[in-house]
Amino acid sequence: MLEQKLYTFIKLAECESTTQTALELHMTQPAVSQQLKALETEYNIQLFNREGRRIILTNEGRQFYLMLKRMITMEQQFAEMIKQPAVKTIRFGATLSISEGIMPELLPKMINHWKDIRFELTTQNTKELLRELEEGLIDFALIEGNFNQKKYAHSPIMKAKFSGFCQKGSPYKKFKRLEECISAPLIIREKGSGTRTIFESECETYNISVEDFLSSHEVDSIPVILNLVKSGAGITFAYDCAMQEGIKKGEIEEIVLENFSLERDFSFVALPDMLKTEKLFEICDVIKKFI
Repeated sequence: MLEQKLYTFIKLAECESTTQTALELHMTQPAVSQQLKALETEYNIQLFNREGRRIILTNEGRQFYLMLKRMITMEQQFAEMIKQPAVKTIRFGATLSISEGIMPELLPKMINHWKDIRFELTTQNTKELLRELEEGLIDFALIEGNFNQKKYAHSPIMKAKFSGFCQKGSPYKKFKRLEECISAPLIIREKGSGTRTIFESECETYNISVEDFLSSHEVDSIPVILNLVKSGAGITFAYDCAMQEGIKKGEIEEIVLENFSLERDFSFVALPDMLKTEKLFEICDVIKKFI
């Protein structure tokens, strides 16, 4: 168990207010401030900066916070191992392209293979999945986007092609270069998604931004994006696995561009050096075989 002052620090980091922290922990404000001061003195570090009425973590404070959250996650994992439940629960997350493009076929195979495991799947964008991983809310994530590879234990599970797509028979199909695409309406994923990050990163190479397109619509649902594209409302850029349903039905088709041909890894991502890490990568190895 962590010392009380460490739990107080964690709550303070999340509330960004000594008043709210004191209320939630049933403490007085001076007691909260005293525990914070004791921590900063003990480690000879400044944990917070004050911005108006809010207190914000310093860079060192953010590192300390993430380390403590990992310690709590490890403690929880140890408790689960000791209890040894009859049915183990594995909580994991997947980005939208993976969740809707791959999981319908992959998850039944996982459930059939691991009959003693109860799987809980959540779908979020890359940014949110990494946050949930850090906070111990999920055990691993299947991610399509870019992430800090030095910070996490990871392994590629497959490669996926990333292309432009339009309605079947659309005049947008005639586009040959990325620069031509800006004359069409763009249907794009929300900020924080791996798909959005990869697309914007590639556009920067050609000094193009989302604002340069004829118009743009931001959508966080692949089925909605598919419907918009097949209705002729615009073009989108996505992984081919996410667009398979529309392609198979003959409703959408790829825009083959001379200067836009990307292939990216889908990755299995977990926290390093945790009690479950080695076992989780055994799951990763089987997932690779299924895919």
